[in-house]
Amino acid sequence: MDIVESIKRPFSDIKKWIIGCLLMIIPIVNLFSLGYILESARLSLGKKRDLPEWDNWGNLFIAGLLNTVIGFIYLLIPGILLVIALGTLLLSMFSGEGFNFGALLAAGPLFILAFVLGLFAIYILPSAILNWVKEDRFGAAFSFGTILKKAFTGKYFVAWIVGAIINVVVVSILSFIPFVGGAIGSFTGMIISYTLLGEAVAEL
Repeated sequence: MDIVESIKRPFSDIKKWIIGCLLMIIPIVNLFSLGYILESARLSLGKKRDLPEWDNWGNLFIAGLLNTVIGFIYLLIPGILLVIALGTLLLSMFSGEGFNFGALLAAGPLFILAFVLGLFAIYILPSAILNWVKEDRFGAAFSFGTILKKAFTGKYFVAWIVGAIINVVVVSILSFIPFVGGAIGSFTGMIISYTLLGEAVAEL
């Protein structure tokens, strides 16, 4: 895992990077960019650092869509718990009784559980995505034995932490560009983080 080379990767072909950034700005169309990020991850699993070509557009769109579906499934349970917790508090507030300490006690554990499960899901999700990309089989995103085995290793943990930090920094810096900065930062940061994670998983 080479952090410096991973940071350089999105900019190794400016034309390809610009295309990805522009597509990332537009809702729905940004699924092409997500698919491209996954194709970059596929190359990283093969220990290649060149950016893929912008071709096979249908495959890119489908990959981006399936990536979104997998993420939704992984975050579904934490999301439901969060909605229940918020609903409990809101019902208490709008019931005319004002602040209800009992409702807070009931919602508190749900908030904590939603946070813990959400963090767990976010941590193992890249491992699931990479396993799907590697096996080229949707069900591989839910092969929990393989996914957890790779996720709970030192190399994956370091790559995840470094990738997350870089993502936050890149998005924070580029978010100062009105309207489009967040999308540009997301595309750039995800290329970098999936390069790090792909190379780490390739060594496991």
